[in-house]
Amino acid sequence: MKTTKRSHSLSAPYHLGALGALAVLFCLLAVRPVAAGNEFRVGAVLQVPFSISGSGVAFNQSGIRLGLTGQYADIDDDTIIINRFIDNQPETDGRLTRQVVTRETVKKDEGNRVIGLEANLFFEIFNNWNGTVELLGFYGTNDVQGALGAGYSFTHDLFVVGKLMFPYSEVGLRYMYLPEIFFGVKTLGSFSPDTTTYINEIITNK
Repeated sequence: MKTTKRSHSLSAPYHLGALGALAVLFCLLAVRPVAAGNEFRVGAVLQVPFSISGSGVAFNQSGIRLGLTGQYADIDDDTIIINRFIDNQPETDGRLTRQVVTRETVKKDEGNRVIGLEANLFFEIFNNWNGTVELLGFYGTNDVQGALGAGYSFTHDLFVVGKLMFPYSEVGLRYMYLPEIFFGVKTLGSFSPDTTTYINEIITNK
């Protein structure tokens, strides 16, 4: 009796979709705003997966992953604009003048925009230390980002992954043979923007 082995590998559209999203994020990183700073950071991550099948959702102990994550991000700076209004006032001899600040206004603009790339190396600690690598692009605010990318399991195949990232935690969906949701804790918190200050001096009487 002839048996047919079915392949559960990811189809090309999934791969192309993930690669296309990463390409868009690379382009956005290249077009940087004027007031933006770069940040590179590394941390530890623990992910707990739950497999999704026709019978429901089940805790997948063998898929528990411990690993390292590295992030490179382009972060909008907080901007402070100070306008100083200056009067030229004469000295007592009537010839010399001195400048006096008569009024000052301060405006603060919080950038609160983050775009970047994340690379991950995981080991399944209850599955013979099977290794996986991932590359994702992410976009969002200083506190919350959405991420999409692809990865490779050293003993299985390619997969796609998407997630929401929060300070010290994350939740996501990974698809290889069957969909899997996961919850993670990590050592990375919110992104910290730099502050750029501009001072404009406006002379009201010349």
